[in-house]
Amino acid sequence: MSNLPKIILAIENHRAYDQGLLNGISRYANLNGRWLFLYEKDGIHRSLHSIEKIKPDGVIVRISKNEKVIEKIPDKMPCIILGAGETINGRINIIGDSDRIGEMAAEYLLSLGFKNFGFCGVEREIWSHKRAVSYTKVLRNAGYDVSSYSYPFSAKSDFARELPAMMEWIESLSKPIGIMASNDERGFHVLEACKAAGVNVPEEVAVLGVDNDVANCEFATPPLSSIALSTAKAGYEAARLLDSMMREGVSSVGKKEVVVKPTHVVARQSTSVFAVPDKVVAEALDFIRNNVKMQIQVSDVAEFVSVSRRELERRFKRYLNHSIHQEIKLKKVQLITKMLLETSDTISEIASELGFSSIAHISRYFRDIEGVSPIEYRRRNLCVV
Repeated sequence: MSNLPKIILAIENHRAYDQGLLNGISRYANLNGRWLFLYEKDGIHRSLHSIEKIKPDGVIVRISKNEKVIEKIPDKMPCIILGAGETINGRINIIGDSDRIGEMAAEYLLSLGFKNFGFCGVEREIWSHKRAVSYTKVLRNAGYDVSSYSYPFSAKSDFARELPAMMEWIESLSKPIGIMASNDERGFHVLEACKAAGVNVPEEVAVLGVDNDVANCEFATPPLSSIALSTAKAGYEAARLLDSMMREGVSSVGKKEVVVKPTHVVARQSTSVFAVPDKVVAEALDFIRNNVKMQIQVSDVAEFVSVSRRELERRFKRYLNHSIHQEIKLKKVQLITKMLLETSDTISEIASELGFSSIAHISRYFRDIEGVSPIEYRRRNLCVV
């Protein structure tokens, strides 16, 4: 057999989350001498037999939270684990920043003006519970309650059987309402339940998923907005640590956790709405969104809606709890973030397109909101090598 490092790959590749991790792992391997991947589609149980026979250099495996077979992988075997729900000592653990994911979802739905909120998750899954807790905490701190949908859903559940219960929940909700789904699969389910119940999306119910699984999000009707995650970046970092362990031994790596972080909201039609009862504020928000690439001023917004600046500021404070200037800045930074993560444009090119006078200007503007420069933000969230 080839002298290339042999890696047993016991991981699903049909999930967007896993695909992103695999993209990062593959990129690292291809840039650093290439690895031989031995794919085990039946997961860890099949791979245990392969470990004994093949004697691989490393293992990348997804396990369930209660899976004990991981203990059968030799302690000195370099190993990447995902899906465990908690850190397993002596292994490289890929974990999601569920707290920040929930916070980002709450902040985004609040920015759309919602006063009613819901959550649809996956029962008995730690990551889903953590997302629900952080999401609910932000909203309760802002003075709002959350209606959480409860059903014993799992990967093996029959959604056709669950559908009536979800429809009943959606029909019972105060509207308009913003709903966070713990992942895109559950977001798709919420959209289908709304469709079956005759509830309009996004006018009555806005839905936000997690993972940005493009195929599922675009297949949904209407297309599903979703929080994108730094899975490729995390996969690259995990592969780097695995490589170090294979070269220098398991004990050579002090860091044992690689965190998948939320990067930004990819907005689609399922959240294309402003849930504010004041039509003037809604028109102003729409004007800002449609002209965010331009260097618009507060006076431009007030002129567009034919209301005095002072009166418009008062209405923004009442319904959004921040100023017109803050809204313009937030939307501009969201666009910069999108361009940083979804295009290969340089910082100079982004600055020029959005009307900033220099890299220093756009960097100061961006840092005020995100706390880091655009270059550093891109580096932290993408596989920039």
